[in-house]
Amino acid sequence: MRFNHLHSLLHLHTQAKVEKYLAGETEPNIIAIDLDNSVALDQVINYEDYFDLVELDETKIHRERAERAIRGEISKDELVDDMLSMMFPVTTEMRVARMPSSVQVINPQYRDAVTSPMVVIGADEYSLGWFRTNIDEISRFNAVVLVTQVDSLIDFQAIQQFAPHLVFQPVAADDLLRSVGVDMYPVLITREGIYQ
Repeated sequence: MRFNHLHSLLHLHTQAKVEKYLAGETEPNIIAIDLDNSVALDQVINYEDYFDLVELDETKIHRERAERAIRGEISKDELVDDMLSMMFPVTTEMRVARMPSSVQVINPQYRDAVTSPMVVIGADEYSLGWFRTNIDEISRFNAVVLVTQVDSLIDFQAIQQFAPHLVFQPVAADDLLRSVGVDMYPVLITREGIYQ
């Protein structure tokens, strides 16, 4: 992870320096190995510039997409895919684990807030195995499926294929799980209780 950030930083900084040099705004810095006369990298590269450059790149990408959408060059499916891809990865602080019993009473303060059944799963093997095993019961409840840990749109779409008749949402469900009284998933949450 650190290598990727350093690589991006060096690439963006170098690109910006070259553009300024070609525009005649600055002189190039030369980095060479000279142990008697070397300088720290942070004396050559301003780390704050990195974040500004990344923000400019992201803004440019969003502006280009918006312009294509205005011109009608993006299909509805492409637009939905673009929007969904911005939602990933979805991460959670909750843990994948078995509940002490298969049923747990829901926190009474939040019982009324559970307006419809929902399932919370992740993209891990345990969650997906539990989901496939309980798909008939989940379907009977017509539960909304909250995927609280998933790396990419492709992984999310693969999970949707297990039950295309259900509604799936990629969302960090930490606050929801804490409020009903659990700190783990996968679970089925109804007004009557929390099931695993």
